[in-house]
Amino acid sequence: MANAKLLPNQREPLSDLKKYRRLVGKLNYLTITRLDISFAVGVVSQFLNSPRVAHLNAVTRNNNNNNSKHNNNDINNDKINNNNCKNKK
Repeated sequence: MANAKLLPNQREPLSDLKKYRRLVGKLNYLTITRLDISFAVGVVSQFLNSPRVAHLNAVTRNNNNNNSKHNNNDINNDKINNNNCKNKK
């Protein structure tokens, strides 16, 4: 969602409101442990009443970016853990 300007009447309205609300709700739950996404989730939460296609695109783009960052961190942590195990032998 970085560098995305979200406005209330941007593009066409979403046909499936439940999908957007469910996704934002899940992200909101994640903010308990993931403080780095709190601001972005707060911004997209402002459009829960009448979400647009641009809002859903911003949420899914934000979600994909976070997933790729965490997958890379997991891979790096696995490499570090494997190296530590090899050094202890």
